[in-house]
Amino acid sequence: MKDKRSQFDRYAIRSVYEFGKKKDGSTIFEERVVFFHAETEEKAYALAEQENEEYCATLGFRSHDEMVAYYLDPMDLPNGTELWSELFKFNGTLEECYEAKYKNFEYSPDSVD
Repeated sequence: MKDKRSQFDRYAIRSVYEFGKKKDGSTIFEERVVFFHAETEEKAYALAEQENEEYCATLGFRSHDEMVAYYLDPMDLPNGTELWSELFKFNGTLEECYEAKYKNFEYSPDSVD
């Protein structure tokens, strides 16, 4: 019998977490990308939000409010498979780190310079 999930689209969803504090006062952040099968992008986000809440509760982390989804070509992976994780250090809050890493260099091909 064919797995019903194979009929769904595949998404990778990126989240950013406050991982912990260093003795020097800097903060360690985690960028994490997780895989989901879903019928729509909205349903993928709902699955990601649920997994995000469980991840934060289990590890005592705090996540940034924004999540970013990427549509993937077909592949067979179970929901919640971690595709990418990276730790980095920053002197500031989760929001300041997110702004510096993701918003300062944002580019849209449709924008006018």
